[in-house]
Amino acid sequence: SRLTRYALQAQIGQSFYKSQDFDKTDASLIDGWALAVGRWTSPRALWESEWIEHWRGIPQIIERKKHRHYVNASGHEAFVCFHQQLYNERNAEVYCWSPRNLSTQLLAAIRDMGHRHGFRVLTLALPDSSAKLLPPDTTADPNEQVIATVKV
Repeated sequence: SRLTRYALQAQIGQSFYKSQDFDKTDASLIDGWALAVGRWTSPRALWESEWIEHWRGIPQIIERKKHRHYVNASGHEAFVCFHQQLYNERNAEVYCWSPRNLSTQLLAAIRDMGHRHGFRVLTLALPDSSAKLLPPDTTADPNEQVIATVKV
């Protein structure tokens, strides 16, 4: 499948969801879950890098805001992380672990949470199948990645 980065506006949504701050680090929480948003690497590798501060010696990276949430959007469970971009503090990279692919309810919740955190633009890396849910004003980044799997 092909993965493309998309930029879309954060905005207040008209959806029902529950969200709570999340700070648990145990990787077993995502066993069997995929990276529904942001999959440039394996779900486990990104999960572990989320909690380990590799960049402690570089203040500009450490000072970036990070928001982590457990979300339930109409029964769609997910762990969602917002990372403030390094050179544009009003934009955020979004990562989302979930047992299901992105849904319209979860997308509305992500956009709403991003807006409430003060971000204007959210960047999401998505497979083509999930990109169909994005609104027409979304812009695609020319950066894409092709992921191939082989059954053995």
